[in-house]
Amino acid sequence: MQAAPISTRPANENARAVRLVLCVTDAEVIDELEERPEGPDREAFAKQALRIGVLALRQASGAIDAQSIQREADRMLASVREALSTHTAQTTSALGRLLDGAIRAQRDEVLREFSTDRPDSALSRLMSELACANGKLRGELAEDIVGIANALSLDNEQGALSRFVGRVEKAQRSILDQFSFDCEGSAIRRLSSTLDDTRATVEKSLTLNDKSSPLSRIRDELMSVVTATAEANARFQSDVRTTLETFRVRRQEAARSSAHGHTFEYAAAELLQLEAQRAGEVCERLAGTPGREGRKVGDYVLTFGPESAAPGARIVCECKAEKGYTEAKALEELALARKNRDAQVGIFIVARESAPEGFDPFRRIGMDLLVIWDAEDSDTDVYLKAALSVARALVVREHGESGRSEADVRAIEQSVRAIERSVIAVEGIAHDAQLVVKRGTKIGKAAAALRERLGEEVERLAGVVEGMREGNGGGA
Repeated sequence: MQAAPISTRPANENARAVRLVLCVTDAEVIDELEERPEGPDREAFAKQALRIGVLALRQASGAIDAQSIQREADRMLASVREALSTHTAQTTSALGRLLDGAIRAQRDEVLREFSTDRPDSALSRLMSELACANGKLRGELAEDIVGIANALSLDNEQGALSRFVGRVEKAQRSILDQFSFDCEGSAIRRLSSTLDDTRATVEKSLTLNDKSSPLSRIRDELMSVVTATAEANARFQSDVRTTLETFRVRRQEAARSSAHGHTFEYAAAELLQLEAQRAGEVCERLAGTPGREGRKVGDYVLTFGPESAAPGARIVCECKAEKGYTEAKALEELALARKNRDAQVGIFIVARESAPEGFDPFRRIGMDLLVIWDAEDSDTDVYLKAALSVARALVVREHGESGRSEADVRAIEQSVRAIERSVIAVEGIAHDAQLVVKRGTKIGKAAAALRERLGEEVERLAGVVEGMREGNGGGA
């Protein structure tokens, strides 16, 4: 049976309103709502559905009765009377009194159809049908409630709640089994077995009783490295002493020789000749030959070749093996040598054993360079080569400064300063290396002490491991 539409108007126009914001999750309700367009139509349908549901629930709980139906009928009669009165007034004004009787008859007929005193009236039939539908709905709701109660009852083994509780209990038993030492193959027993194996492996690796253990091999390797280091250090000390003794003897012989200054000058000449050939320059020995100023100052002159960056430019070198030259005196002699030999840059080369205290191994002051060189030590050749390289850079900068960019000039200046710092640093390192000989005995003693301490540490570590093994055994 199809139920007649129920008005969505409230029973009392002056009744208070309740605003609801609902989130619908039921699939069937969602389908019905989505069939209506969003807006007033959907809201009206939702209100009507809510009213029907409320009435149905009230019937299911025994709250609806004939009095409620009577109130609803009275409300409907009042609505109809109001509509008829309005219609009658309009009709009366239009048709006059001739239609008044017919309208009253029609009104009486309508009222009779909405009267509850007549069993055949439309309202009586509607109430009968509603009562029948209400009884059917109450029965269906009762059946649904019984079904839900059965599904949520723990007494019903096939119910949804009973099955869910069963799954939870099964999962709980499984988790407890995994963390139980009494269950064979549980996760906690497998973890315990793995930890026991790991502990045994660590103890085996950290024991000194087994020569094949990693700790024993490390100790043997460390002892062999310390022994080899001590032996190598002893050999190094011996070699250094022998070499230094050879140098000392050679220096003493050269110092006693009357030609010591000439020997130093000729040795420097060989290196200057090689460097000049490599750079495409010409090296001339002018010692004892008067120059532009009528003086004999300036032992060697390097002249740039025609294909160089400064063709015809000259570098003058003054070689001194005698003592007594300070930096001020060396610079004074270089200034005279540059004028005398028409050179742009001067290099003052002083023997290491003749250099006074505080004389830097490499220093540039303007267009003059001061450098310490040892004819018996090839390691100091780099100082003289560095001085020649810096001198060439200064000549090139001076020769082409007008046509050279500021960046190029700055780069040359930075390189010159870097070379100066590097030579001083190398000389410091060489000085420190000489101290190694004096400290050789001390290093050997330190190595022996380190060897003894290493043995003590190894034994101490073995004792700690042994204590761990005994502690673990007692705990098990």
